[in-house]
Amino acid sequence: MNKKRLCTMLLAVAITTPLIGDVVASADTKSQNQINANKEKINELEKEKEDLKNEKDEEVQKLSKVMKEIEEMTKNLDKYQSVVDEYQKKIDSITSEINALENRMAEMQRQIDKTEADIQQNEEEKAKREQILGERLSSYYKMDFQAQFLHMLFSSESIGDFFSTLFNIDKILKTDKQLITEIQELNVQLENEKKSIIENRTKVEEDKNRVEESRAEEQKLQDKAIVERNKWQAQVEDLEKIENEKRDILSKLENKEKSIENQIGDLMDFNKELQQKIDGIFDNIGNQGGIAPSSSGFIRPSGYDISSNYGPRKHPVTGNPNGFHTGTDFAAPYGATTMAANSGTVVYSGWMSGYGQTIVIDHGGGVQTLYAHSSSLLVSNGQKVQRGQAIAKVGSTGMSTGPHLHFEVRINGRHTNPMNYIS
Repeated sequence: MNKKRLCTMLLAVAITTPLIGDVVASADTKSQNQINANKEKINELEKEKEDLKNEKDEEVQKLSKVMKEIEEMTKNLDKYQSVVDEYQKKIDSITSEINALENRMAEMQRQIDKTEADIQQNEEEKAKREQILGERLSSYYKMDFQAQFLHMLFSSESIGDFFSTLFNIDKILKTDKQLITEIQELNVQLENEKKSIIENRTKVEEDKNRVEESRAEEQKLQDKAIVERNKWQAQVEDLEKIENEKRDILSKLENKEKSIENQIGDLMDFNKELQQKIDGIFDNIGNQGGIAPSSSGFIRPSGYDISSNYGPRKHPVTGNPNGFHTGTDFAAPYGATTMAANSGTVVYSGWMSGYGQTIVIDHGGGVQTLYAHSSSLLVSNGQKVQRGQAIAKVGSTGMSTGPHLHFEVRINGRHTNPMNYIS
């Protein structure tokens, strides 16, 4: 290779190196600004999601309380049912009593009807016998019974005829006496039957009154049973209405939460694409060529302890539990010196959204190192730096929760564990 060609190549490298930094800065800033805006939107959505979660938790607690009340009401159903059953037992007892009274009233009425028929028959019989007796007594009165008796005795033709006549007279007298006795017995029987009718009618009236009272009591108990049943039913319906309202609220909150999760997912996918775009830029830087450094040539960029290692972690700013830490954090205080981990060329010196004030050094062979969240930058694009050289001051710019150095090692634009390269 002649000197002229070598000078031309060196001049090209000298010219293109700062231009690469400018291209990276321009492309990265636009993408990182979009990533940062997306992250801010994600933060807002995460906060809204957290608020929704809290609101949902409150509604779940309220729903749980309502469900417990419904459960208690269901348990108390036995109590309400026992009250209703007790009323029903009383109602059934009263109904049985009413049926018994009505049956007795019907039987008494049949007895009254029969007694009245008997009275009618006995009255007629009594009237007939009184008529016969009256006619007999009247004839005795008219014919002078004593003279007739003596006449029949003395006119008898024989002693046999006399006794026969005497027997007939005795028979007539006995018949009349029996007729009088029967009439007297009928009078007594009629009197008793009339008293029985009066007593039975009194009992029927009393039973009627008891039936009316029992029916009133039965209606009162039925009303109470209905009130108890309606009271319990109304309470259950109110609780079920509240339960349905709470479930509707929870359903809406869950739908809104899913919508937010979808938005967050879309933004994270978009950020992933943008990050791949930035990684591609780093990849292009690495493809510029150069001598690949030895892995043993890297040193710690800070003398302070490591506060967060490379790998999965909960994001300290967004709170995303599925975050991934793309570098290693050193717990350096504000203003502490950040050193170049190895010799190379500064390809980026400026603000990088999310990373804040950032330095990117290309070490050749597709290897770059990144130093983020600085308070001030001590080197510029295109500048050559040596291993251990001060390149920045520690700060808390960008997405940071406090002063520290965020250090990354990228191979062909892909982040990797920095501690695998530090001796």
